[in-house]
Amino acid sequence: MESTDFLQIGFTTSSLLETSVSTLNASLNGTTEGPPWVFDDINQRIVVAALLFVIAVFGLTGNILTIVAVILSKKLHTIANVFVVNLTIAGGLSCATLPFTIANMIANTDKGIIPDGLCTFVSLMSYFSFSGTIVSHALIAFDRYYRITKPCHKYHKMFTKCRITIFIICAWIYANISVLFAIITNVNIMYSQKYRVCLPDIVDPDVAKVSLFRATTIDLFILILVMICYTAMFIYIYRHNKKLLGMFNVSKTEGVNLRTTLNARQVKITMNMFLVVAVYVVCITPYVVCLIVDSLETIFPYVAVFYALSNAINPAIYAWKHPYFRAVFKPMIQLKCSKIPNPSPILKFFTGYESRRNRMW
Repeated sequence: MESTDFLQIGFTTSSLLETSVSTLNASLNGTTEGPPWVFDDINQRIVVAALLFVIAVFGLTGNILTIVAVILSKKLHTIANVFVVNLTIAGGLSCATLPFTIANMIANTDKGIIPDGLCTFVSLMSYFSFSGTIVSHALIAFDRYYRITKPCHKYHKMFTKCRITIFIICAWIYANISVLFAIITNVNIMYSQKYRVCLPDIVDPDVAKVSLFRATTIDLFILILVMICYTAMFIYIYRHNKKLLGMFNVSKTEGVNLRTTLNARQVKITMNMFLVVAVYVVCITPYVVCLIVDSLETIFPYVAVFYALSNAINPAIYAWKHPYFRAVFKPMIQLKCSKIPNPSPILKFFTGYESRRNRMW
């Protein structure tokens, strides 16, 4: 009897020791299983919600001002700005959904406070806005490439009204295809209890693979094309300026200055557009990495703030760097619309510009 008790005690002690060693090894290897992580710290959620609120206010205001600026001034009625407005609409739609994200994030519930249908719409808008934004960046890059590297007549021959319309339609067709893909596949487009927001959550591993394939092929391919366009432009500008310096001496600077001034304006606009896409890539890269790497889920809510910022920061860049937008934004903010350069027919109608001009004569 004593021998049996001794064996049982020895077996139990051995089992406990093996369990302890296994637990220690799992802890050292970072594989300890525990409850799934949930973004349930209300203090952190309030911080993220406050940041998103600031982005939503400035993003909506800035994107609306950008569209209104293009409408009010003929100076901004350019081919490039057609694509800029397209980009602004995509960014504005994303900013418009942020209030619903904020409401769910600060709500002290497990299922959110907005209706399921609206939550689904907010989730789908993330697909729609992202796809529309990335194609708009590609269209802007292609426009800038053609404007800088090709003669003016070839540029206008390429970007006719018909082709511009086709480009814009294709951009939104791609955005709608992204939404349709989410609907017809097994993608959860409801409320995410992990992050406490309306967020697409891929539950089927096969669907996850397809989504990852799309993101790393089509979307990445589009971004690579954007970078190729800007790289080709910078190489062209460098060689062009080097050629001018070699061809003309100091005694012939008048002709050089005229041509350089004309080119410098387009180069400045191009640099501004490159800054926009560079900031966009910097903002979305951490977001995409967190979607791919599950172990980074704890920082995902903060990374999502940078993604939201990518859709709101463009108007600030236009006001800071773009010479034409800056000239129009200033009188708009000062509520002095009569001082907007090259007023459009719409602005003339509402400000009575023509009637004042007729009275002067």
